[in-house]
Amino acid sequence: MAYQSIGTGNYERSYSIGGQKNTAKYGDVSLFHMAFSKRVSKRLTLGIGQFMLGGVGFYYENYLAPSNTVKGAAFPQTVQASASYQLSDQLALGASLGAVSFIDYENTALGVSFSYASSPQIRLGANYQIDDGFRVGIMASTRAQTKLKEGGDTIDSKGVIPGTLGLGVYYDFGFVQVDFDIVHYYWSDTTYKRQFGWKNTTSFQLNIEKPLTDTWFVGGGAMLSGDHVRSLLTDTQKIANATLMPSNQKTRFQGYVSYRQEAYSVTLALSKGITEPKRYSTALGEIKSIENEDTVSLKAQFNL
Repeated sequence: MAYQSIGTGNYERSYSIGGQKNTAKYGDVSLFHMAFSKRVSKRLTLGIGQFMLGGVGFYYENYLAPSNTVKGAAFPQTVQASASYQLSDQLALGASLGAVSFIDYENTALGVSFSYASSPQIRLGANYQIDDGFRVGIMASTRAQTKLKEGGDTIDSKGVIPGTLGLGVYYDFGFVQVDFDIVHYYWSDTTYKRQFGWKNTTSFQLNIEKPLTDTWFVGGGAMLSGDHVRSLLTDTQKIANATLMPSNQKTRFQGYVSYRQEAYSVTLALSKGITEPKRYSTALGEIKSIENEDTVSLKAQFNL
């Protein structure tokens, strides 16, 4: 089996100080994924894939002062080799070893610019089939924390993907299928705890899919992510969280339509993310911050 997924999105965030608004936009954030997997025996399946974990950026004019322009972008990706083993008719175990990279990154506000930095990451998972329409799964991943380099020298800044622990439940009601997932993110185990005052947080995701025919399906869902920023911050941390660092406290909505055959499937998905407005009291005055994102993706899957 192999699949490709191509997506594009628009990201916008704005902050205001004393009613003066400044907006940063970063459009056409392209995401590309490709993966291959093959069942090599009755119980063992091997795979390899490349996945873009996201894309985000900003471009401010008059940033905190007139005629001060800053920009930044980050595109984390991972390349993973994976294996899954069917221990029994009900239980399957999986593991993957990957390298997480931050490519094409620039942040003029922090004075950081680099093209490549990577860190290993391990993922483990298990899936238990209770019956034909009911299964549960658990997964865990280690953090990936790169040492960024600029001009060949290691600098005091890191790109971070946190460690996670997740639980998922799937149930087929016949007329609809429901997925519910809980994922806990261990931000306090990363340098972002010290640099930006981040803490652990949990997200909840619900997806409902309905078959229209034997080949056409529609679905949609929502994900709610908790606040990842501590309440006690320095002014430097407040400014960074309000203007530069992406907000993970989002409510995301997604809808999709899918056409599926035995040999292939095609899915078109639309998603929108909205953050909770943030307010920070600093020496510069009260800073209010909000960000939004819209994404369109097209996924084609082929069963070889």
